[in-house]
Amino acid sequence: RRAALNLMADMEAARDAANAASVAKSNFLANMSHEIRTPMTAIIGFGELLTDNDSSDEDHRRAAETVTRNGQHLLALINDILDLSKIEAGRMDVERVLINPRELLDDVQNLLSIRSEEKGLVLKVTVSGDVPATIVSDSFRLKQAIVNLTGNAIKFTESGSVELRLTCDRVAQTVTFEVIDTGVGMTQAQAAKIFEPF
Repeated sequence: RRAALNLMADMEAARDAANAASVAKSNFLANMSHEIRTPMTAIIGFGELLTDNDSSDEDHRRAAETVTRNGQHLLALINDILDLSKIEAGRMDVERVLINPRELLDDVQNLLSIRSEEKGLVLKVTVSGDVPATIVSDSFRLKQAIVNLTGNAIKFTESGSVELRLTCDRVAQTVTFEVIDTGVGMTQAQAAKIFEPF
């Protein structure tokens, strides 16, 4: 009888683990579809601009650059999905490279400009303080975090603006990225969740 009870307990544990894995897989796919949709929207939007004969050569050049950058971002996302096995094995390395923080925010603005324009929102970048030309960070993951926060700000803001703010404190040797919107905001519980790992 004890063996039968142990077998039933093992079966229940296996079932619970399978259910948890299924939920995690569904959440992962939902998150990835959201992540992939953002650069794809920009690629399609700026790709359509390239076929517009009324646009200037400068508009075409900027659109082509935006398509290229978003294609690279999309490729990095796909590579990140393939790196999931590294995360599970606890071997994900954080990249430390020199990046231009202002250019990073300009990229995010270009990436999400079509979505903000569709909602009639102003998406702006402001820089204050003596911001250095380069900082050391993980360019892809920093950009990914700012894109996600900005995308959510646009999603939950019905009117007004979304601001990407970059400030620097030379004494503390910190650079701060902020996403500020005129939307409904978040409760403390919702705000706490954004710092929880997936």
